[in-house]
Amino acid sequence: MQKKLPKKELPNFMVKLISYIDSSAKMMIPDLGILMQTDTSYAEELLGFKFKPAKDCITENAKSVVQLGLV
Repeated sequence: MQKKLPKKELPNFMVKLISYIDSSAKMMIPDLGILMQTDTSYAEELLGFKFKPAKDCITENAKSVVQLGLV
């Protein structure tokens, strides 16, 4: 039986409520409401290559898993 990935986002207030019961949720509280963005330009300049877009990497990984017969 396979588990499905969550398709909805848990509202911030629910995470705060859950943190009273589940101590592992307390670690998420400081990051709530923060939009995290990355900039690869420094690493690309330092290493001398350009990173592939995440969407392309995910597609290639999925094809690889199918080719290896893992799915």
